[in-house]
Amino acid sequence: MNPSTIISSLKESGLTLSADGDRLLVEPRDRITDQTRAIIKQHKPALMALLTGKLDGAHHHQPETAEIWVIGWTPSGTPIKVRAKNAEHAAWIQRM
Repeated sequence: MNPSTIISSLKESGLTLSADGDRLLVEPRDRITDQTRAIIKQHKPALMALLTGKLDGAHHHQPETAEIWVIGWTPSGTPIKVRAKNAEHAAWIQRM
């Protein structure tokens, strides 16, 4: 399951997900199920990266020659580590 799919599923369930510093906020809190909580916890790094626009371990001011590794997702929802060509490519991978 990729982070975009998780966020879409939460919205369909009437929940909103946002980032506050290093925390994820889900509202309304009284509607969070144990299953939802487990999925969010399992995918927290990818969800944080998507919500904050930050790339996994990559800084936007890195030289183009630096290696940029990001977490990508297969069509079946399995996370994979992918080397991006540059920051723009890394952002594209994160949106997929």
